[in-house]
Amino acid sequence: QRKCREIIMRKSIKAIICAASAAVMCAAPTVTTFAGVTANTAITAEAVRYNTSATTDYDGITYGLIGNIGDTKNAEFVALYPDKASKTCKKSTYTIPATVTYKGKAYRVTTIAEAAFKDLTYVKKIDFSNAENLQWFHYEAFSGSGLTNVTLPKNLRAIDGYAFAYCESLRSVGTEKCVQLSSIGLNSFAESGLERISIPVTVKNISQYAFYNCNSLRTVWFSRDGKLTYILHHAFYGTALQEITIPKSVTTIGYEAFENCKNLYKVTFAAGNSECVYIGSKAFSGTRLLSIVNNRPNVLFGTNTGNVVREYKYVFGATDATNKISSVSGSYRTYFKPYVK
Repeated sequence: QRKCREIIMRKSIKAIICAASAAVMCAAPTVTTFAGVTANTAITAEAVRYNTSATTDYDGITYGLIGNIGDTKNAEFVALYPDKASKTCKKSTYTIPATVTYKGKAYRVTTIAEAAFKDLTYVKKIDFSNAENLQWFHYEAFSGSGLTNVTLPKNLRAIDGYAFAYCESLRSVGTEKCVQLSSIGLNSFAESGLERISIPVTVKNISQYAFYNCNSLRTVWFSRDGKLTYILHHAFYGTALQEITIPKSVTTIGYEAFENCKNLYKVTFAAGNSECVYIGSKAFSGTRLLSIVNNRPNVLFGTNTGNVVREYKYVFGATDATNKISSVSGSYRTYFKPYVK
């Protein structure tokens, strides 16, 4: 009997503990920050991943604070995602501010978090006109969203991988305000509806697959005095470009960088001490090149076998289209001798 009573008692205690735990879990979440200061909203998995010390909602977006609460000089806010109310009503327009006020103090907004607006097709516009502190668009930040036209903020430094990939409604990206953008990341605009873009003077690197299969992309402007050094492999693969001028600062064009640009008929290597020294295999294969203007001697093609004709085959392909090249100018014409089967 004693053992039975003990067993019953243990079960009762266990039941009480379980009931209490369930009550805590079902109750409204305790909104306490990692620093022990009460915030406006609960700490979420996304906030934990960014190691935020507090979260707060502002104008339809949940922001997470990175750094110490009260340290307005070093702490900064990350835009995590649209808040619950905005998602429920499918808010289509958002504004990113320069700062967000929390506990009476203003903190800089510097980052759009990974996948913050991913696949939110009802989001049509995000206004960055006042976002003077915004520096980073993280991985998949706007991927698959319904954005149509975007003007990038002045102090943006980097566009991470897939940031605008699969944005089928995207038509133009304004970069005229950019003064610090240095990199356009992997697949950043891949398979989007982008039609035109101007590459800022500060950009040094266009990463692999950056504009991959943007089959509506007809116009890309490069700054004449820009810092662009690398156009990496597949960067403009399958775009609708008709002609392109390679800036004199470019040293490397990766393999298949412009492959299958079926409307591309003219390529110009900018005059004035062009620095281009390498063009990867099949860089212009599958195009309709009719005219090449070469202002750079001693450029190395493809596999660097030393066979000019063979290298031409690797770079421009052996298709009928490339055999129709009729106009080649420049001091080193043999580097662009059409491949003959």
